[in-house]
Amino acid sequence: MSIALTPEQEQLLEQLIRSGRYHSAAEVLDEALQLLQQRDQHYSQWVEQTRSKVMEGMEQLDRGEGLEGEQVLGRLRHRLTLARQNQA
Repeated sequence: MSIALTPEQEQLLEQLIRSGRYHSAAEVLDEALQLLQQRDQHYSQWVEQTRSKVMEGMEQLDRGEGLEGEQVLGRLRHRLTLARQNQA
């Protein structure tokens, strides 16, 4: 497979190899692809966790376990006030 790099990509690749951390373009590409795969896996996990939490929340609302909007906002304001006080 042949890949065309932009001048910026080529320059970055050369810098990485010159740094001594990588011995070849293939090494850089291997690590880049591994990191991309890890990122995609983490994103997929996050999506699944978020879907699960949303479904759980919707089920709670269906059971009448929700909170009024003003009550939630009041709690958030209180937490924000405490956080600001702790920073001072």
